[in-house]
Amino acid sequence: MISFDFSACRVAMLAEIGDVLNQAKDQELACFAGEILAARRVFLAGAGRSGLAMRMLACRLSQAGLVAHFVGDATTPACGAGDLLLAGSASGSTRTLLVAVEQAKKAKARVLAITGSAKSLLAKKADKTTVLRGNARIKSKQPMGSLFEQSLVMAGDMIANAVICGLGLEETDLRARHANLE
Repeated sequence: MISFDFSACRVAMLAEIGDVLNQAKDQELACFAGEILAARRVFLAGAGRSGLAMRMLACRLSQAGLVAHFVGDATTPACGAGDLLLAGSASGSTRTLLVAVEQAKKAKARVLAITGSAKSLLAKKADKTTVLRGNARIKSKQPMGSLFEQSLVMAGDMIANAVICGLGLEETDLRARHANLE
């Protein structure tokens, strides 16, 4: 049996995520929710574990009745004017995301970014950016980018909750759109 202090780990992880989310700017998250509500369609992008977090947000927005697509999926259509690209990246330098941002801008879509670096190329190219200060500013006890990725999931859920509230939806409305072919 492995000797590991799960209780101490749990406390440390929750404290770290709390620190990151407490540094997030509520007005920026509210602005992101407003931009999502105003968009014709929402495209979400991210790579690796950040991509999984963005997929979770795409899922929740779809359950809220919005047209949401994850960039790179076979069924993702072309984006254009009136659409929104929301990209998530800790470094803000992921090449595939930067290409997607350039393509979205060319197509006249708005671009929002959630990143761990305000000085990143992604932050500079986006119309609006919010920064989650993951591992870059907080000495994390977690491996690699875990703190940013977990905080991205939580920030995405906060944005989704604001969208759901803005639409006046109840949980039953979301459940009606939940996958039923499982």
